[in-house]
Amino acid sequence: MAIMDAKWDFSDNQDVASGSPSGTTVNSTNVVDLGANAEDYWGSAVTMDVGEAGELEWTVEVSTEATVAGTVTATLQTAADLSASHLSSGTTIATLTAFAAASAIGTKRSVKIPSGTVQRHLEVVYTISGAALTAGKFDSYICLDHSTP
Repeated sequence: MAIMDAKWDFSDNQDVASGSPSGTTVNSTNVVDLGANAEDYWGSAVTMDVGEAGELEWTVEVSTEATVAGTVTATLQTAADLSASHLSSGTTIATLTAFAAASAIGTKRSVKIPSGTVQRHLEVVYTISGAALTAGKFDSYICLDHSTP
């Protein structure tokens, strides 16, 4: 079982596919804000690089099976600024390979968050390819330990 924090939840049973044609991108419901960089007691910059310890993982889980023959690929992006509550121009730091339409509920994929790549904001972007999907919901979150069985 993974150790999770509700503030690090990108998607909770989020519908990313209903009626979406191939090539559509859908932003996660939530953006994780790690806060502004600060200084320590000695005036040295302290960054909020969540990948630094190498223990945090990003997980995407199928919560409602997608239908039709399309696939969904999830990317974790980071940026220093937001634009209209989403990343203005995010840099991809991790990608979880395509979830096929027939992926069973509970199918999970996880990847460690790479060190030295994380800026202030994190967001997940789902990309639909192949045929348009008529259903498909996902959970996405950052957790402390490996959550794939």
